[in-house]
Amino acid sequence: MSTDLALQYASHSNGALRNLRVMNCRVCKCSLFGVAMRRCPQCDTPFSIEEFRFPQGSVRFCCPHCDQAYLGVDAYGLPVPREFECTNCRQQISVASMVVRPPARPTFAPPPPVVNPWQRRDQSGWFRGFLKTVWLGATNPYGLIRGTDPKGSSGIGFSVSLMLVMSLAAFLPFVAVLVLVPLMVPVHKDPHRIDPTGTGFLISMAVVALVPVVLMLIMACLSHLVLYVSGDTDFGFCRTMQAYAFTAGPMILGMIPCCGQYLVPFLFLWWAIVAGFALVKGQSVSPARAGLAVFVSIFVILAPPIAAIAYAKP
Repeated sequence: MSTDLALQYASHSNGALRNLRVMNCRVCKCSLFGVAMRRCPQCDTPFSIEEFRFPQGSVRFCCPHCDQAYLGVDAYGLPVPREFECTNCRQQISVASMVVRPPARPTFAPPPPVVNPWQRRDQSGWFRGFLKTVWLGATNPYGLIRGTDPKGSSGIGFSVSLMLVMSLAAFLPFVAVLVLVPLMVPVHKDPHRIDPTGTGFLISMAVVALVPVVLMLIMACLSHLVLYVSGDTDFGFCRTMQAYAFTAGPMILGMIPCCGQYLVPFLFLWWAIVAGFALVKGQSVSPARAGLAVFVSIFVILAPPIAAIAYAKP
């Protein structure tokens, strides 16, 4: 018979037995947990422990001599047997004489801290560390920067790897054309002429990968300058660089074929927001200071080209 069915059966079969998950006086509703005497401390109404029914293992029955705790294991939530020798003080005790206490508050181990996967890629592998860092940078900047060793990698290697993956994905269609077209269409080549196709492809891919990293370095420098001027920070420039580099994960969506280039403005805004959150936690600054630092860096980077485009228009 389950506990709930047993409680219902006891309640219906004996009017004196009360199906209660709490232990309150039947007259004044005062809590009787921890009361050693068998009278209510408020209204002096007598009571018996066996009047109450508890879910199995829900409360502690304590020895009146040494306070050794026992759990109720029968269908009524009471200890079995009803009379026994205390395992601690060796006194003979009964359920009727025991002190009932509420269950101890359960203690939960804190969740394991987030560890920067890129800084631990020697254990998890390059590919897994890269993907996990991309995901955490886009979705959990607080946890990622908290788990990043301030004296560890600055994140430049991660950002270079990210941009190389993006540039390689962007150039794959052109690579396919350059490889397949000569196979399908015969091309007569001058054996004394050097074909610059491969060299040009590598140079283009390197430029596409490194230019964003250089811009990121400039933005980190500008942001750290704003933070330095506006107040104190917990760490130096490396920490600010980590906030920018490890949160660049959203930019990887720009490698989606056909539509990735149209998402870049939104992905850049996403990156700026998570980088600001990382600055708040990583440098222990207010959201206002972090937001100002990010805004200044973006303004300095984007203002000149926007002004040039506006000036060039007739």
